[in-house]
Amino acid sequence: KRGAGPPSHRLSVGAGKHSTFREVFASAGGTERADYSITAVRLDSQGRGEHDEYANTNLSARLGVKPTPTTRLEVFSRFVEADKDLPPVLGRQDSSTGAAFDPDQNQQREFLQVGTARTQALTPWWDYRLILARVTDRLKFTDPPLSPDVTDTTAYDAEAVTSLRLLPATILTFGGQWKQENADVTGAFATFDATVTQRAGYVQGQVTLWDRLTLVGGGRVDDHSRFGDHSTGQASAAYVLRSTGTTLRAGYGTAFRAPSMNQLFRP
Repeated sequence: KRGAGPPSHRLSVGAGKHSTFREVFASAGGTERADYSITAVRLDSQGRGEHDEYANTNLSARLGVKPTPTTRLEVFSRFVEADKDLPPVLGRQDSSTGAAFDPDQNQQREFLQVGTARTQALTPWWDYRLILARVTDRLKFTDPPLSPDVTDTTAYDAEAVTSLRLLPATILTFGGQWKQENADVTGAFATFDATVTQRAGYVQGQVTLWDRLTLVGGGRVDDHSRFGDHSTGQASAAYVLRSTGTTLRAGYGTAFRAPSMNQLFRP
């Protein structure tokens, strides 16, 4: 979320059942030329039973500057660190002994996203936005005495979007996206190294009639390196009842979503 106005700060602390504690710190502010927002969240819980502890740290930051009145530059980042003990429930067998209950399984996650974006208005009726991002995601499953099962995923994402306002109350948007993911898995249960690439192009049109009816329609084509081409579309309408301030909405759409790297390649 973009910061605005004089710098403001917020600190909150909460507690709940099962020795659960949550602390939040947030700071944000901005002017016409620069803005920032920072959020930090910490969550700890003992869980409902034996070996059910959970800890999560979540940090996010966004910094924006406007070197010119029509150009905005952004950098953003998000970090997540999570640690979860898996409780010894019936059906989760001990991998080394075959016992019905396994009391020492644990899963950890480290996620980091960093990116940058540029938005520029070339004319009063034409603007564009460029986004570049890199994501690393590590999942580590441990079950002593077996060796840890580690999944390292790295993704690169690039997207370009441009919008045209050639007629009053109309917006025509075109965009393209490229994404590449690589997964490297090592451990006692699976080992592989795989890469998938996805390209996409899309278009969307929006028109507002009588200052109360908004119609939106669009289409998208995805080209996945393992699943080929897929075309999807969506349409929606929104009508404002001014007498009551009520908005009526209706929509229909289709979508394509490829399986995750773990779903694709792990047995």
